[in-house]
Amino acid sequence: RENLVLLEEPQAAFYDYFRSHASELAEAAEERLVLVVDVGGGTTDFTLIQIAWNTDGEAPVPDVRRIAIGDHILLGGDNMDLALAHVAEHRISGERGALDASRMGALVQSCRAAKEVLLSDPAEAPECFTVAIPGRGTKLVGGAQTCELTRDEVESAILDGFIPKTDITEHPQRTGRSALSAWGLPYASDPAITRHIAGFLSRHGDEDGPAVPAAILLNGGVFKGDAIRDRVIDTVCTWRRDTDPELEILAPASFDLAVARGAATFGLVRHGVGHRIGGGAARAYYVGVHRGKKAKDRQGVCLLPRHIEPGEAVLMKDRVFQLVLGRPVRFSLFATTTDRGDELGALVNLEGDDFIELPPIQTVLETLEDVRELPVTLRAELSEVGILEVAAQSVDRDTQYRLEFSLRDPESQPSEEQTAAPPKPEPALTAQTRDRVEEVFRRTYGKARKDVDPREIKWVRRSLETEIESPRDDWSAPICRAVWDLLKVGVKRRRRSERHESTFFHLTGFCLRPGFGDAFDEWRLAEVLKLYDPSVHFFKDAEVWNAWWIMWRRVAGGLSEEAQTQLLDWIEPWLRPTPEMRNRKKPRMLGPEEATRLVGALERVPIERKIGWGEWFLEQVRDDSMSGVPAWSLGRLGARQPFYGSSHQVVPLGTATEWIETLLSRKWTQRNNAAIAAATIARRTGDRARDLSAELRETVATRLEAIPAMAAMAPSVREVVELSQQDERRVFGDTLPEGLKLVQI
Repeated sequence: RENLVLLEEPQAAFYDYFRSHASELAEAAEERLVLVVDVGGGTTDFTLIQIAWNTDGEAPVPDVRRIAIGDHILLGGDNMDLALAHVAEHRISGERGALDASRMGALVQSCRAAKEVLLSDPAEAPECFTVAIPGRGTKLVGGAQTCELTRDEVESAILDGFIPKTDITEHPQRTGRSALSAWGLPYASDPAITRHIAGFLSRHGDEDGPAVPAAILLNGGVFKGDAIRDRVIDTVCTWRRDTDPELEILAPASFDLAVARGAATFGLVRHGVGHRIGGGAARAYYVGVHRGKKAKDRQGVCLLPRHIEPGEAVLMKDRVFQLVLGRPVRFSLFATTTDRGDELGALVNLEGDDFIELPPIQTVLETLEDVRELPVTLRAELSEVGILEVAAQSVDRDTQYRLEFSLRDPESQPSEEQTAAPPKPEPALTAQTRDRVEEVFRRTYGKARKDVDPREIKWVRRSLETEIESPRDDWSAPICRAVWDLLKVGVKRRRRSERHESTFFHLTGFCLRPGFGDAFDEWRLAEVLKLYDPSVHFFKDAEVWNAWWIMWRRVAGGLSEEAQTQLLDWIEPWLRPTPEMRNRKKPRMLGPEEATRLVGALERVPIERKIGWGEWFLEQVRDDSMSGVPAWSLGRLGARQPFYGSSHQVVPLGTATEWIETLLSRKWTQRNNAAIAAATIARRTGDRARDLSAELRETVATRLEAIPAMAAMAPSVREVVELSQQDERRVFGDTLPEGLKLVQI
């Protein structure tokens, strides 16, 4: 594995072809530009490879260099199969979304077979293909459902939809999202692979026009279909000028095994057997620098030029930077695949489509004595495992800070929609407002002063609204975070009084909700977690305890699974003690209702713990007279759509179904708590693997419509509905700060 991590799929496919056809290539000894197109099950990749030959010796010696790569596009054969499956599903059941996850999976597999058969050699392909999904239980065979897909409609859906005949000037469309976003993955918004190829060749052309390959190598299981392969080749041929020679078609030995065999070949090359493809880094990298407050002032310094070989360190000697120490800092990184030719240290404007912003590093660098800014130079190196290592070396002392940017984390790669229109940052506090807010906290949480009335803590929140000139509910996310950065001074002096402590907890939860969304929230939550060990100081005050639980509930989205589990372990022996626990000394805690809400907000705890708590809450949801808190928590624990957690951490579908059936057995009248819990659990996500059955959701929706106060929740049970402000308030107990919006994943 260590020898193979750098290999892109198209490059691996070419390695396999080059190994298999080395002798005939050597006989021709011609210079040529090869376009490699790799369309697999879920991704599409492009590469341009230049082949030159040194004929000075007895035998031609190849010089093979990768000169360009395309973006890693989440678009492939799976999308084609899914598109056909939607057509077949509507034909079988009469509506889209009627099949559960397992039956839809079987239909997708059957449609894949139909695609491969109907788009194979026209002389052998049948006119139609029967796709089928099996029945259930004793009707596994007899209950099977089928429909026919004809060759004409498959060609129309696949060739016209994914491989249309386009002009070289037609590039991918980035306006809006297509219906291919199943399973929550950031698929390309434009499904036309030929338009992506045209855009790739145009980006890497010259003043004479797009790049013109002399040969094309197609790879991936999708191209086993003759019709798909021919359509791509015919389209590329129409882009060629009259003076261009005929396009050479390089046929791989195997569409399925080329990448595996090419990777093995590359492993041998690493040990000196065979010829290595050169080219170095396929992208140039730039570090963002501060030049002004306007968007047009966004500039960057070339940190690593294109074609630098992995393991080759570069030092930027001619530029000195001021490195900020002791407070949160952000290091922005940008990349481009275009051949701009920028040299090391070049200052460039980062506006335009050429640059993609990569995931930044947010950190707090350790201070050096009283030094707050340190003059440094930068040293960069691209490791062989795809890590960009950057060292900030002090100019006048023996000090070095190391930063690492991961360039190969697939979860960190931005989607097309993110790179096409980066969001504009919301304004935070002005310098004057910041000084006034800081003075409020100095008076209430700073060192004791004779000119300060101790009772000022009672109206500190009103004072903040006055200084910021805005009600708290209107504060944007950057303002909230800026206020907490100043409030942090009170972390120790919150113990002056019960009011000081409860106010500190209330403001912390309000300003940091929902625990994520800002670049430095991870650092801020790490500071908040330090409160866990000392816990509540005024342990006999119920208001302090309530503020404590509310704070954790509001920031729970920024807590790791370990931190959330620790909170749950702390609550359990007091809120839900076992017989053995009752005989032990109970923790000194108050505020059971808010603690119960916190349990429901912990979406990252292990699933088995969720099920245990859900069963206990279900026992409490009996009639209209009970408190709504257990129902709220039950709904959150059983929800099919987490508000911040991973969809892999929801309770099993069978468990959620049992909970709904139990809730349906309760009597529902007006704003019944059982109805609220059922509506939350039954809310539709669009993911067949998580959603309750259509019949069960319809039953819940009908019951909700029978209660006037609950009827507004019925549409979200039947269809995927965007989260409203009312939903946000139901989740957090208040709305999210302006600039933050929870979205379904």
